[in-house]
Amino acid sequence: MPQLTKKMFRVGFWMSEKKIRKLNFSAYCDRLRRDHDIDMVLLTLDKPLEQQGPFDLVMHKLTDVMAAADAGDERSEAAVRRAETFFSSQPGLRMLDPLSAVRNLTDRDTCYSVMKGCTKTIGGVEIASPNFVTIYSNTADKAEALRQADVSFPIVCKPIVAHGSDLAHKMAIIFNEEHLCDMQTPCVAQQFVNHSAVLHKVFVIGEYHHLVERPSIKNLVAGDHETIFFDSHHVSKATSDSYLNQMDESTNGLPKPNEAAISWLVKRLRETMSLNLFGVDIIIENETNRHIFIDVNYFPGYDGVTDMFDAFTKLLQAELECVKVERSAGSSSSDSKKAPSTQQNGVERHESCTASETSAAATTLSNGRLSNGHVNGVVVAPAATLSPKAAKDTSMPPSLEHFCNGSSSSVGSSITTCVHPMHRDISTPLVNGHELADSIMAKRPYGEYDASIVDAGSTSASCSLTNGHRGTLHVVS
Repeated sequence: MPQLTKKMFRVGFWMSEKKIRKLNFSAYCDRLRRDHDIDMVLLTLDKPLEQQGPFDLVMHKLTDVMAAADAGDERSEAAVRRAETFFSSQPGLRMLDPLSAVRNLTDRDTCYSVMKGCTKTIGGVEIASPNFVTIYSNTADKAEALRQADVSFPIVCKPIVAHGSDLAHKMAIIFNEEHLCDMQTPCVAQQFVNHSAVLHKVFVIGEYHHLVERPSIKNLVAGDHETIFFDSHHVSKATSDSYLNQMDESTNGLPKPNEAAISWLVKRLRETMSLNLFGVDIIIENETNRHIFIDVNYFPGYDGVTDMFDAFTKLLQAELECVKVERSAGSSSSDSKKAPSTQQNGVERHESCTASETSAAATTLSNGRLSNGHVNGVVVAPAATLSPKAAKDTSMPPSLEHFCNGSSSSVGSSITTCVHPMHRDISTPLVNGHELADSIMAKRPYGEYDASIVDAGSTSASCSLTNGHRGTLHVVS
């Protein structure tokens, strides 16, 4: 009797040659193929991705390419367009992680705005992010902008662009108003918090996270001091020995990170940012013991994470298991009676499907609307409207004025509210005391949206969104 050939999953991935070498990723790919029946295929961005598939899953580190495209590099622009075109044409393809979610980390203004919504007190430990304000070249009164944002000296000035070039890591510490002229705009001015030169880096791979201690900047005070210019890479590496790392007093007896607080923050960021591969920089404020997270970075180097590949394997297997389940459900539903549907503005909307009947239909986004009306495998039925109440960008396309084309969720389904990071409404009350999960408008501030009314029994659980990923909704241009 002939042996059956075991299914080999194909995972397309892209990362720079430098990162492949640093992570020794080629050897890991060989191990995945040999031991786990996962074929890792290195993508080429210079030709259409359609010619390189099909894929069950795609994993990438495209942040530098995206940042270069935003800066006007034509080759990078073409590569990003090809990637976006491919992913939009493959709504059922799972991604680690969605481009719209990753793009939020390439812009510090957007990223820090999202971070401000991730605060809580766990076991007496406050989790927070520093106050900040974005300063542009045409900001008339920088000192007043700082006061309005409750940002006091000293401040750390960081480029808005967080990835893509060495300039993203060129920063400055300004101690007084007199030296605000040293700002290199546009930049994000973030409150400096004294933390005795100790940084805690949290590396996240799906549900797994690992904590590593690193050097950081010593305690500083406002006053008549010259501006300090520095490269962040030179003060926070394991081998860093900058004068900025040198404390004037002993650092013995410093508090350790609270694991419950760290776990909550990681879970919160995963849900809010719809990401699985990222790093968080955390400092512990002197005197108060507040856990302050100052940055979130996509797909870091995972230096010091000894079981990194084990965590990667578990994440890949979990994602591919979801692929198997979705395909199995899709195969079953294709044999059952299809629910009636209508055409509305060119988008097919199933109006009365059960969860099992809709599981095969992938959730996608088109100008801010959910195609097919599916949220997490449960139908979205027409009902109420989300209307903009404070459009911050007068160029907002008319097609984004309504969410789900005037739909609310049916009983038992999940839905989120669309709120720009600058105008967050994290806990919007719903019928019967339910709450909406918060979400972010991708890249551009298209305005603030009222909450939709949902039927009794609805939940605020994470939705299944673009390319089958779980998380909160990203409305993209």
